[in-house]
Amino acid sequence: MEILKGAERTLQKFKPKLFLEVNNIFLENFGSSAANLFNWLSQRGYVFFDTHGKAITDHVQLMQRQLDVFAKCT
Repeated sequence: MEILKGAERTLQKFKPKLFLEVNNIFLENFGSSAANLFNWLSQRGYVFFDTHGKAITDHVQLMQRQLDVFAKCT
C-alpha cells in the first residue's frame, strides 16, 4: 500500500495497468487492508478484475482469500 501511495503521481499521470497479489492478512500486518487498497485505487479511477477477467466490484471479494488481480484506470 505504501509503495502505491509513493507512486501516486506516476499512477495519476501514466495510469499504468497493475497486477497485484492481494492478501488481507498481510496488509493488516502493515496497518492497511484489502478494503483500503480497493478504496484508494478506486478513488483514483481504477477498476479491478480477477485473472479470468471477471470484474471485482466490492472490496469484500478481496478480503476473502489471497487473490491475484488486475487493476486498470478507466
